[in-house]
Order: sequence, then C-alpha cells, then structure tokens
Amino acid sequence: MAVLLDYAGFARSVFRDVRTELRKWMKGRSTLDFLPNKPQVSHVQGLVVFAVFMLLIAGMFSYQAGSIKVGAQPVSGESAGGKPVSYGAGWEEKTGAAGPITGNVAENSDAGTQKQNIVDKNFVQMTFTLKWTDEPDHDRLHQNQPDELGVEVVAPWGENRSLSAKNPIGGEGVVTVTFDVEQRKYDGINGTGDWNYTVFAMVCGDNTPKRVGLLMWLDNGNAYTLDIGWKYYVKAGKP
Repeated sequence: MAVLLDYAGFARSVFRDVRTELRKWMKGRSTLDFLPNKPQVSHVQGLVVFAVFMLLIAGMFSYQAGSIKVGAQPVSGESAGGKPVSYGAGWEEKTGAAGPITGNVAENSDAGTQKQNIVDKNFVQMTFTLKWTDEPDHDRLHQNQPDELGVEVVAPWGENRSLSAKNPIGGEGVVTVTFDVEQRKYDGINGTGDWNYTVFAMVCGDNTPKRVGLLMWLDNGNAYTLDIGWKYYVKAGKP
C-alpha cells in the first residue's frame, strides 16, 4: 500500500517547533561573567555585547598588524620617511674625536655613565674604542689571567649596543662599538645630541700558579683608555 507524505504539513510542523524554541530562547537570560556584579541580560542583548566585543578585538588586531613592517629595521633618529641620502660631489667628509679618556674600573662593576655631545649635522658614524692592558705576571711562577672589559653605548634615539672581550694573556685588550647612522635628508640631525657610554668590567683574572700551588694574587680591576671618533659631512668649502 502506497504511503502519501504530507510535505507541506511536515514543513509547517518543523517551522512551528523551531519558532516555539526560538521564542523560548529569546525569553531566556545570559549572565555576563566578565563584568562586575555579573549582570543578567536577555540572550539577544548578550549577542549584541559579544558582537561589539569582537569588533573591538578585530579593530585592535588590524591596527597592530598595520603598524608592523616585516623585516623593517629601526631607523636611527628623527624620521623613517624617505631614502637615505648620499654625500657625493659638493660634500666633504669631516672627523671629530674625543680622548683618550682614561679611568679605572673595578671587577664586576662599571665606571659610571658619561656622555659625549655631538653638535654636527649630516652625521654618518660614531665609534667607541676601549683599550686596556692587564697587569704583568706577579712572578715567574704565576700567570695573570685575562680581564674582561667592555663598553655600553646608548645613541640619542635610544638604541643600545654593548660589547665586551677578554685581553689575550700578556697582551692588550680592545673592544670597538660602532654605529653607522643614516640621514633621510640633507642637513639631517640623526645622531646629533648626547651619546651616553659606560665602561664596565666583568671577571678580572687573578695571578694563578703556573704549576702546582695554592698561593695567588687577586686582580680587582683595571685601568683603561677610551677613544671616541665620529664622521660627518659639510658642504665643500665650509669649515
């Protein structure tokens, strides 16, 4: 016996059930646990709050993503716009220098922060060269172990560079920190201003026995010299 299906009646029944459940849901309440006092709102209001929250999150993410340039490097100074300028014909390279600056630094400490002020424009390079010579061996049965000294430099735009090294046994230690500076316009002032630097010491090697022995002499620090040099450009013919 053939069975006749009432498709229209079935559809009306399903729609009626869905409508009934939807009305029940709309009359229900949601608790906003993330707000103080955990207020209750209708499900519809809860959806609106959720939608606004998601829009805010999407806006914040879009802003952050838009501000990141993949592979971009920090620009040294006043402006990231434009291309680096080239000082060719019509420009003359000049140099400046300070030092030698002498001092002493104790083991595991620093000699205090100092500054070198640069007033020149069209600045292209800054170099700090630290040198020291360890004390000689106390006697023929002992050997003075290397000292580790270094220099930390903070550029006017806030970039920090630090480098340390150990001197070879019986030799001179040398550390050089260099900044190459880009200008994005002629007579630019990237690099103009205060350069802060700090000479520091880490472990200073003691005079230890070359062979068997317990007697040693402590090395508590070292003297140093620091030379500062810089390069900049001026229009040809100007002092």
